[in-house]
Amino acid sequence: MYQGVISLGYVDPTNGNEFSASAPLYVLGQRFFSIQGLLVCQLSLIGIPNLMAMDKAESELTLEEGDARTVKDLITAVARKTLTPYTNYEDYTVTYDSEDNVINSLKPKTAFQISENDNRLEKIKQLIGWTGNKMRMEADGNIHTFDPKSAVPFDYEYKFDVADEHTFLSKELRNRFVNPNKTIVKSYEGDDPQFSGNDTSATSNALFPKTETLRFRLVSNTEASNIASARIESHELDSDVGAVTVPMNVGQEVWDFIKVTDSRQGDSVTGNVRSLRRHVKVPLGGGRFIWDTSIRFGTVPGLAPILLGRGAGLGSNLAVSVQALIEAYNGLREDLYGDDQGEGGVLGLIRDLALHVDAHHDTFITKNLHSTDTAFMPVEE
Repeated sequence: MYQGVISLGYVDPTNGNEFSASAPLYVLGQRFFSIQGLLVCQLSLIGIPNLMAMDKAESELTLEEGDARTVKDLITAVARKTLTPYTNYEDYTVTYDSEDNVINSLKPKTAFQISENDNRLEKIKQLIGWTGNKMRMEADGNIHTFDPKSAVPFDYEYKFDVADEHTFLSKELRNRFVNPNKTIVKSYEGDDPQFSGNDTSATSNALFPKTETLRFRLVSNTEASNIASARIESHELDSDVGAVTVPMNVGQEVWDFIKVTDSRQGDSVTGNVRSLRRHVKVPLGGGRFIWDTSIRFGTVPGLAPILLGRGAGLGSNLAVSVQALIEAYNGLREDLYGDDQGEGGVLGLIRDLALHVDAHHDTFITKNLHSTDTAFMPVEE
C-alpha cells in the first residue's frame, strides 16, 4: 500500500521551507476526473488506526488467572502483533512518552478477552480506556501514548487581538453534565481478599448521581482508586465541549493542553484538544484562500434520535438495536459519501458541480438564471 505524508507550512524568505509533517497516511483509493480544462487525481487516505480497525482476530484468546502481563504489556503485544489472534498483521511500534499510575500496574488477567473478528484498534482502545493514558499517531509513524497534562504551562495559547500572539477566528464553549460522574471499582465476587475504590466528578455528582461499576482482579484498594480516578478524568474530558477556529497552526496536536483568551467576551477557555481539522484551499480562477485549523474539545453528543429506528417515539422506552444503528449509519454514510466505489452521494455531487463551475468560470451557460435578491452584471453600451 502506497504511503502519503501531508506536510503543512510556508516559504520563509530567510530560512527557506518551514513545514511540519503529519502522521503517515496510506492510499486506500484513487479516483480520476477529466473535465474540460481540468484533470484531477483524488486520493482517499487513511491512517494507522484505520488500518488496525481492519485487522480482525483470527482466533480467540482468554488470559489465564495467573497471567502477569500489565495493561502496558498487552497494548504492546496487540500493536506488535505478538498475540496469537493478530500475528499475521503489520507490526506497529508503541512509544510510551509518559505513564499514569495504572497502565504499568494493572494486570487485567481474565478481564481481557479477544473473540474472533475483534479488531485490533478496539482492543487497544479497551486497554487504554482502563487507564488515564491517551493515544495519538505522530510523524515518526509510531503509536504514542501518554498521560495528558491539564496544568500550566500550556502546550499552546491563542489570544484575540493581541499583538504578536496567535489569534483565533471564532470560539464556542458549552458546559455539559458529566455522565457517569461516579466510578466504583471492585474485586470480582469470590476473590479473596476483596478490594475496592471509587471517585466522583463532584459538581455533576452533587446534581444527579450517575454511577458505573467496574470489576477487576485487584491487588489493593489504592489500585482500585487509581482506576476509578482515571475513568472519571476521561469522562470529564469527554464532557468539555467547545470549539475554536484559528489561522493555521501546523504544530497543533490532539490531546495538547491549550488556552484560548477571548477579549471580546471577557473570558478564556482551557482544555485538551480532542480533534483537529485543517482546512487548505487554493482557489482556481478566483475565490477565497482558506488556511485555518478547527479545534474541538470533548466528544460530540450521542447519535441523533433518527438512528433509533421506527417506533422510537418520544416518551417511550427505547430499545436500540446495534444492527439497526449500523444499518442506519451505513445508509446515511452512503447518502453523504456515495457507495464503496465513490459513486453518488451528496458530497460527490457538490464536488462535481464545483469542479465544473470552476473549470468554466469564464463562460457559464444555463437555461434559466433566477436571483432571489440582487444580481449584478455588466451593461452593454
